[in-house]
Amino acid sequence: MTTGGILREGPAPVVIVRPVTRTHRLLIPILVLAAFLAGCSIRKEPPATSTGTSTTATTKTASSSPTTSTKTSPPPSTTSTKAAPPPTTSTKATPPTTASTKTAPPPTTSTKAAPPATTSTKAAPPPTTPAPAPPDDGATGLGSAATATKDTVRLPGATPIEDAVDTANAVFPATSPPSRPRAITLVDTSDWRAAIAASVFAGQRTASPILFSQNGSIPPATRAAIDQLRPTGIDEAGKVQVIRVGSAPAPGGLTTKVLAGPDPFATAAAIDRLNTQILGRPAGHVIIASGEHPEWAMPAAAWAARAEQPILYTGDNAIPAATVAALKAHKKPHLYLLGPKTLISDTVKKQLGKMAKDVTRIEGPTPVDNSVAFARFARATFGWGFVTPGHNFTVASTSRPLDAAAAAVLGSNGIFAPLLLVDRPAPLSLPIENYLLDVQPGYDSDPSTGVFNRVFILGGPAAVSGSVQGRLDEITKLVPVTIDSRATAPSS
Repeated sequence: MTTGGILREGPAPVVIVRPVTRTHRLLIPILVLAAFLAGCSIRKEPPATSTGTSTTATTKTASSSPTTSTKTSPPPSTTSTKAAPPPTTSTKATPPTTASTKTAPPPTTSTKAAPPATTSTKAAPPPTTPAPAPPDDGATGLGSAATATKDTVRLPGATPIEDAVDTANAVFPATSPPSRPRAITLVDTSDWRAAIAASVFAGQRTASPILFSQNGSIPPATRAAIDQLRPTGIDEAGKVQVIRVGSAPAPGGLTTKVLAGPDPFATAAAIDRLNTQILGRPAGHVIIASGEHPEWAMPAAAWAARAEQPILYTGDNAIPAATVAALKAHKKPHLYLLGPKTLISDTVKKQLGKMAKDVTRIEGPTPVDNSVAFARFARATFGWGFVTPGHNFTVASTSRPLDAAAAAVLGSNGIFAPLLLVDRPAPLSLPIENYLLDVQPGYDSDPSTGVFNRVFILGGPAAVSGSVQGRLDEITKLVPVTIDSRATAPSS
């Protein structure tokens, strides 16, 4: 049985340590004696760090992922000169490769008189003494050494350009025609509004992940991703393979379509028109987001991809003409206004009501709270409605609005993850912690019948720290819960 809500965790999980063999028991006193006679000390090897900045995880369902153990080191082998490979676990998700620390075999001993003291520069620590963990100052730690834990996957791009490449390659491995995207949406990093609005193309029908150009050119990482993905073309849009938004340049050799306007509001309206063409009808639901404050608009990207419903922008106190014209083409849609009235005024809401069947405000007092409110919200066919366990989530920093567009492809395509926001690298923002504790999965007696949550983290430790990744893993894992069977029927 699975349960949601704030759960009471059972005993701490047991760390499985490889048993010491008879050979090890015989070898240990010999090593200790040799070290004593030689008068030397065995130096500890500092933990290795990972320098990788990308992942090719192809996770499409919420499941438990392998865990990299750092608590104990196995005893040195005395029966083979080959290093044993690290254990592997088969799971539904393929996490990014993590760094491994190699250790040199222990110093050899001889039955002859002990020679002058010699030590190995890579000697492993004694089997019974684990290496001390480095301090975590909130900006380093887990994230600098690993990209995955059992229930989190980090896409550790130093910039949104790299994050977009990582998410595109994770969802579309391009190993066969069905695993290739239909198109690629290319947006310049200078225009966050165009990037978030273009997230509507990252859904299952259009299957067009966001990639970024920069300063009018295509970065090498983006170029390599385009060559790898080899989009097949969107039939409903003239077999277009690259949707160029705004000032993004043409990559060459592919069929392209340009979507642009004289201002960001008009560009968003042009994106909406192409989405209508692909769907064959105007969408019945439209998201209205702030065109002036990106941190409030970010959560809209994932839902636009999930539901193939467009994002149009408004000012704080006035609706741009391009947005008004676009809404008229939808013929009285349901509108969802993202943000409190301190951000987008009630005056704007009343004006929007004249062009819609109804206007519903989704709000929280801060951008972080607002992202949680959107993840919880559901009305008819609109909204995630994630209030129980068994879901995927993405986490990004409010300081990197382009990561919302990079993560949009994770909002659909078998993953269906809403975007949650943090406003600092560490500690974990309290609204996110409370929400994930509310939906933490649990089981009564048989964990194999439980459901799982998973969190995808956008950016390196400078955006979301290693300590926060560790906390996210802790409050996302499947835990045992206790059901109180002492409840009695109320007395009459």
